[in-house]
Amino acid sequence: MKDIDRVITLESARQRKIQHDAPPWNQVFLTEEQFDRADRASRIVKAESLKEFCRNIILTRADEIIADKKRG
Repeated sequence: MKDIDRVITLESARQRKIQHDAPPWNQVFLTEEQFDRADRASRIVKAESLKEFCRNIILTRADEIIADKKRG
């Protein structure tokens, strides 16, 4: 079942590259391997979606950077 999910995910990413109205994932991930790593990590933590996972990671890191700046 994981193989099927992976194929669907990769095909969706490939199609987004050629669809102008789709979210620009290829602007975030430079390679298919980067996309795959993020997708695998999102599944490990049972994220609702890759989009939700990425948003949470980005905002968590942003908060850490801001907190470090305030302390220093």
